[in-house]
Amino acid sequence: MTSLNLNWVKENFNKENFTFFDIGADTLRASISMKQLMPSSNVYAFEAFEHFHAINDEVALREGIHYHKGAVSDIDGGVIFHPCITQKGYFHPFSGSIFKPLDYHVESHQQVYGNPITIDSIRLETFCKEHNVTPDFIHIDAEGAEFKIFQNIGEYKPKCVWSEICGFIAYDTHTSFDDFDLLMTTLGYYKVYSDNSDALYCQLGFEITPYTPTKIS
Repeated sequence: MTSLNLNWVKENFNKENFTFFDIGADTLRASISMKQLMPSSNVYAFEAFEHFHAINDEVALREGIHYHKGAVSDIDGGVIFHPCITQKGYFHPFSGSIFKPLDYHVESHQQVYGNPITIDSIRLETFCKEHNVTPDFIHIDAEGAEFKIFQNIGEYKPKCVWSEICGFIAYDTHTSFDDFDLLMTTLGYYKVYSDNSDALYCQLGFEITPYTPTKIS
């Protein structure tokens, strides 16, 4: 569950044509909450694992969310995806990644993964060009793929980014949070907030109100 304070998002982005990207959307929780809080917003949700697609198609249509089936990564084309099946004996499709999970993470969380599969992937820059859209805010929970995704943002940089950061040590990403933090700094962002799981970055020069984390209900 994300601790992104959506009321803070509304306070700082309450404008016409606000565009919100939700990458690694699983059951569309953040997307739905954003759309219900700001009905006029343009919400784009991206989910890699096919398990979620059937129900998400229905929900996205009902809620007015643009739903994209496939991974977001550093390539356009097919990418290997490692689907998570169970955790501690219970069905748990939420930890799938384009990176292989590390043994210690699998063991400590008592997870079982299915055989790797090939799924469609698109770069952020490619998607934005094809759909003529630039996000104002990106919410991303991509199980360690965050660095690879933001390497390809190009000119379509959002004002703010909320990113999971704990996946870098759980998957065979060959990157770290320090690498990601340096990348975001290089792209013109500064870190507004972070905890052990997530971090909020905003563009230099973009004025914001003080941030306080909360839980999405």
